[in-house]
Amino acid sequence: MRKLLLILSFGPVFLLSKGQIIDPSSPQDFHSNPVFNANFLAANGIVGIQIDYHTKRDGSPMVPRSESDAYDFDTTGRPTSHLRIRQFVGAPDTSLTFFWASDCYTAIERHSRYLAATRTCPDGDQSRVEKFTLSRWPSKEEDLKEYRLTELFSEQVKTEPSNGLNHTYTYSNNLGLPYKRMRYIQNEAGYQVAEITEWVVSGETAEKRFFYDRMGRLETIEHWSGKEKTGTFTLKWDGASNLLSIEEQDRGKHFLTEIVYGSDALIHSYIRINRETNEMIIARFRYQYSLKS
Repeated sequence: MRKLLLILSFGPVFLLSKGQIIDPSSPQDFHSNPVFNANFLAANGIVGIQIDYHTKRDGSPMVPRSESDAYDFDTTGRPTSHLRIRQFVGAPDTSLTFFWASDCYTAIERHSRYLAATRTCPDGDQSRVEKFTLSRWPSKEEDLKEYRLTELFSEQVKTEPSNGLNHTYTYSNNLGLPYKRMRYIQNEAGYQVAEITEWVVSGETAEKRFFYDRMGRLETIEHWSGKEKTGTFTLKWDGASNLLSIEEQDRGKHFLTEIVYGSDALIHSYIRINRETNEMIIARFRYQYSLKS
């Protein structure tokens, strides 16, 4: 059943935490999958974000798209669900839900013909990650064991011995054969500086490199395929750590995203421009606040 957010309004919003709704220290794709600042969400009582999209070309009116994102959070700012609607391409809707138990969390993604789940439990420098499929959508975290299956889509993810803040995960298919390694490298401040993917059979590698400014804000993301740099993402911030723009140049594609803030310092909307076609996607944000805020 599709979930609709009830957008509530309680008058002026008083921001109780420094920083912005987008986490300035987290590597992310702002347009496709933004990383939200949990402390900011919790401090300001934000428990829901609805994003609706419109399209516009030069000289043409703005047209609504059958496309939207709805994010739900608990009172600590942790995500509880994410509904993505992409009907404009004829693809089925997808949705994510999250169960939290202590520091462990399980993310469940609905696909067209199956449910894929990933459970992650951090434990110091080690962590346990497992992927499995489900026969039905669970109503609570305790139902997960009952619904686990071993199918073609199942994976095993092994955490290799870590080196301080760096972690390596080996992915094996349902036959137990390793096919991919993921390495996450952090600096002494705990910021992620590289994400390296190595395909075991072919030996091919893909890498993302992350660079930060003096205030610890993500400034540049470089995409590499082997020894070739394929793309660069450049982020700009204001003095209050509000994200102002992202410029994307990746494999011949060129996009510019400009973020607009309202009088309450929350993101009001953003405009993503395709520099080649001049097509614009306008995304409008709406917020739901907890009754206790």
